[in-house]
Amino acid sequence: MNRLSIKSVISIYTILSCIGLIIGRLKSGLWFFGFTGQTIPDVAMDIVIGAAIAAPVIFLSTISLDRFRWAGEMEKIFSQILAPLKTSKIIIIAAASGIGEEIFFRGGLQPILGIVITSILFGLIHFPFKKELIPWTMIAIAMGFVLGLLFTWTDSLIAPITTHFTINFCNILILNRRYRTSRH
Repeated sequence: MNRLSIKSVISIYTILSCIGLIIGRLKSGLWFFGFTGQTIPDVAMDIVIGAAIAAPVIFLSTISLDRFRWAGEMEKIFSQILAPLKTSKIIIIAAASGIGEEIFFRGGLQPILGIVITSILFGLIHFPFKKELIPWTMIAIAMGFVLGLLFTWTDSLIAPITTHFTINFCNILILNRRYRTSRH
């Protein structure tokens, strides 16, 4: 299986962000979905909330790897795509996906389609190219609801972006560390 191209990742998520921004602009006349008008304490609190939501998800992801066969199978497939990677590339992938998907789904689609349809669509873009990844789709749908509720609760994309980035960064970093350990 081919490794990820960072240029492709940036291109795809930039396009997704632009589409989300355009939809948001057309729907509500807003460009920045809560990025403006917040005080520094508001932004800091959204970051803390986002990280706090991410922590148990990362913990569950990590313990699932050794306890559930399906999680181990997913790890093997994702290792073929996402390992080995330098930390700088992991940051880029996590930031691009977190920002791009949250602007598109929570900022662009959720105000129009609602949380249920948006969460299902979010899960469907994580549709597996292999049957071993079906749990990933189910987890993505559940996380779509979590991220959608977070967006509704905070009225900002900062907390969902922080959650999404943190989960992706930590899980890809853990995947790479386990990959390196298994290769030595």
